Amino acid sequence: MQELNVNFENCYGINKLDIKFDFRNSKIKNIYAPNGFMKSSFAKVFIDLSKNRLPKDEIYPDREPVCNVKDENENELIPDNIFVIESYSDTFKSSKISTLLVNEDLKREYDEIYSILEEKNKVIITNLSRNSGISKINIEKEILSLQINSAQTILDFFEFIKTDIEAMSSPFIEDVKYSIIFNDKVEKFFEDPNMKDNLQEYIDKYNNLIEESEYLQRNFTHNNVSTISNTLTKNGFFSVLNKLKLKKNSGDYIEIATEEELQDLINIEKEQILTNPELKSIFEKIDVALEKNAELRNFRKLIENKPELIVRLNNFRLLKIDLWMSYLKETEGLIGMTPS
Repeated sequence: MQELNVNFENCYGINKLDIKFDFRNSKIKNIYAPNGFMKSSFAKVFIDLSKNRLPKDEIYPDREPVCNVKDENENELIPDNIFVIESYSDTFKSSKISTLLVNEDLKREYDEIYSILEEKNKVIITNLSRNSGISKINIEKEILSLQINSAQTILDFFEFIKTDIEAMSSPFIEDVKYSIIFNDKVEKFFEDPNMKDNLQEYIDKYNNLIEESEYLQRNFTHNNVSTISNTLTKNGFFSVLNKLKLKKNSGDYIEIATEEELQDLINIEKEQILTNPELKSIFEKIDVALEKNAELRNFRKLIENKPELIVRLNNFRLLKIDLWMSYLKETEGLIGMTPS
């Protein structure tokens, strides 16, 4: 084989990659990139190809993956000709790896790297446990149960979502303990058909109120505005006398000159929606059933303080992902320490 032509789209977070590797002058090609630049995702695609599977994007499963790997004669790469050394996998075994470990210097370097990874992993787990309320022993099991892009270890998960974490201006959801929402009592509560109906009724009414708002839309809620506000403030937008121009749904415009004005607008819009009499009446159908036990009472206190969470309860998996990403945003410096 003299060439390897790689074309990926929507494969484990790789939006698009179209590249040719030319082996005419060298049989080895090195790929170097900083942490979080999809090296592990690249390897995962080849792991799937070696097992005759089509790669995918598990965070955005509706996106159609494209995966073409061909030689200079347009022949598909044969799975038996692919060998991938999986990153940080205690259970990884291959008949070919012994060749690598025969070299004592390489083996020593290998052991040192993974010792460092273990220490950093422990620090991150400790912080995630504190933020989420989940015991350290269950953190990895809980995260891997989400099946994000075939992550086999928590470090796989960290590397995959690292660029997404860096792109976040602030946590999606703050000051929420994972264990208060995701426990047997609360999840069983929302499995009840009547509760599901009440929840859907609440969400439908909430979305209608959002559509009737002067500034908000279904895809641009007060949470989105809060994120924009945090980003602008963090980057000194208002401190140099810039102004923000918002278009009302009526077609008129309003100018925002300070962080305080934007925050007031957010609070007013949020208050008008969440205190709507019909919405509150629907919530009471849910609220009255939340006094059965301590777990449900703790959950009730949470949604009283953060009622915007209610509209997220119809998709537990996405809410779990957003919560873990929020916790990781709070420990962003530690994730930056995690090598590929």
